[in-house]
Amino acid sequence: MQKDLTKGSALKNIITFSLPFLLANLLQTFYGMADLFIVGQYNGAASLSGVSIGSQVMHMLTVMIVGLAMGSTVMIGRYVGERREQEKRQTIGNTIILFLIMAIVLTGVLLLCIQPIIHVMLTPVEAIQETKYYLTICFLGIPFIVAYNIISSIFR
Repeated sequence: MQKDLTKGSALKNIITFSLPFLLANLLQTFYGMADLFIVGQYNGAASLSGVSIGSQVMHMLTVMIVGLAMGSTVMIGRYVGERREQEKRQTIGNTIILFLIMAIVLTGVLLLCIQPIIHVMLTPVEAIQETKYYLTICFLGIPFIVAYNIISSIFR
């Protein structure tokens, strides 16, 4: 289904366009809450603190990835609106390649920077190991988070 955002009420179009972003942020918040709930049921305060700190880092990263992907949405949308097929295809291809490289580099850099991130977040000593485990698992998932957001931005 294709919706023409150049026709009709501007307010309605803006709300329609922004709802997926709002929903994605809400789901990201619920994802962190679910992690906290599960860890809280089975582990102690140190694990709960580790997941809480890690969730904050992951939420920040996810919001930045979504923001960067939004730039692709704007460019692709512009070319679709102008009916410029070649530029649209090039933008999609460049977006996929750029974000593939970014995902690989970002994953590597984040995995190497776990200790400094833990230090910057002022993680309590008793929660350092749990935060390290949580961040390692989450950082390994960065390519999947990037892929999802790029695919979403292309389809928007």
